[in-house]
Amino acid sequence: MKESQMSMHSSLRKLSFVHNALPELSLGEVDTSFNLGKEKVKLKFPLLVLFSDRTEAMKESSARKDVPAAVMDGRSVEVFLNGSSHKVALDGYKMENVGDGIEVAKALRMDSSFIPFIEKSKLENFDLFIKQLRIAMFLTDSRDIKALRKAPIYTTG
Repeated sequence: MKESQMSMHSSLRKLSFVHNALPELSLGEVDTSFNLGKEKVKLKFPLLVLFSDRTEAMKESSARKDVPAAVMDGRSVEVFLNGSSHKVALDGYKMENVGDGIEVAKALRMDSSFIPFIEKSKLENFDLFIKQLRIAMFLTDSRDIKALRKAPIYTTG
């Protein structure tokens, strides 16, 4: 089955990375920076935290540096970074709700049009999700998101 033909939710569970037992990089060398959308909004992490209220998102982004707080606005998303607002058109992009950092890595690997996000209720897990993403990148010898998109994978069932 082609990667593009798999439905996102069922395929994430069936997707596994081929681990590199001896990565050529250290965990500290893993770069999780991510350019969001055609506007190329530079994020430190490829994971949005989705809020329903614009004021709350702005407040959270000011309080927690580098956490990309976002609010959906039709076919675009408003992303708040360090209290600043950035509008990103979603034309050609798909928002994907993920359950952990491994699913962030899998979503990024499966399709370059996926934008991983979590609901604000999972905000307390944000740092854990980023740690899981970094470990997945390390174990696949992926120095950055571009390399992760090419990491060897296999699917089951």
